[in-house]
Amino acid sequence: MKRDRWGFFYTEPIFNYLKFVAARREIVLYSNVADDVGGNRRNLGGRELAEIWRICKNRNWPHLNALAVGLVRGLPGEGYTPNGRPVDADEYELIRQEIYDFDWTDKHL
Repeated sequence: MKRDRWGFFYTEPIFNYLKFVAARREIVLYSNVADDVGGNRRNLGGRELAEIWRICKNRNWPHLNALAVGLVRGLPGEGYTPNGRPVDADEYELIRQEIYDFDWTDKHL
């Protein structure tokens, strides 16, 4: 499979998938991202989600990658630290609302 311009396989497809999740005002499990976009559940997404976070941050967009969450806590993983620490449930609610309220229609990587 051909790598994308960031050196990964699924960055752009995951970004587009998460835009659809945001439009539905939902969250999605990491495992469902793999099932729905393609690839291996064990290693899909970490690098791509980090790249999506970096792009969103650099463009002053909400962190779209935060809609992908773990099964147990229903929150982004420990690697998502927008304020230098993992987010708690209250902070995550505000982050999600910002993502949902943002117009993703014409946003592309």
